[in-house]
Amino acid sequence: MGYCTASDPVHAEMLITSGELSHAEIADTLQYLRENKYSPSMLQSLTGFKDYKVRHYLRVSKKLAGPVKELLHKKSITFSLARAIASLSPEEQEEEARKAIMVGTSVHRFRNKLSGEETFCDKDTERYLERVAVIIAEQTGFMVSLSQEKGNKQAGSITLRYTDLEDFDSICSRLRIDLSEL
Repeated sequence: MGYCTASDPVHAEMLITSGELSHAEIADTLQYLRENKYSPSMLQSLTGFKDYKVRHYLRVSKKLAGPVKELLHKKSITFSLARAIASLSPEEQEEEARKAIMVGTSVHRFRNKLSGEETFCDKDTERYLERVAVIIAEQTGFMVSLSQEKGNKQAGSITLRYTDLEDFDSICSRLRIDLSEL
């Protein structure tokens, strides 16, 4: 197991209850315990997770490609996004994960894309918007996403993502907004 740091089941139990593991470590540690004859109900009582959450972790451990699991471990992607990416073939996972990170795709939008519900924007326009978003992100240093409106191809949204209040203040400063006057 790539992210299971336990050497035996007792050690794995101690690690899993510590609350200090990343999502990738939890997934691989639960998988290790499962392979050591722990039933799903035992894992559920050990972790305090609901049954579906234990199943999600086991699925991520089994299905997620190594490079994408690394992104999950480093917190570059969320557990929810990792779950959605795990439904793809191993060959597609890393590319799609990196695209989602680069563009700042939400889990909801990613799932819509996978289900084919995101058809309001043609592929050329989508690629164009992705390229423009990357250029804006490089120029500003902030994650940017561009989206076209469903009913009006001439309109859309620009979303700037900030990760902390320092980023928020920096965005406001670049837009020449004096927060002290508000």
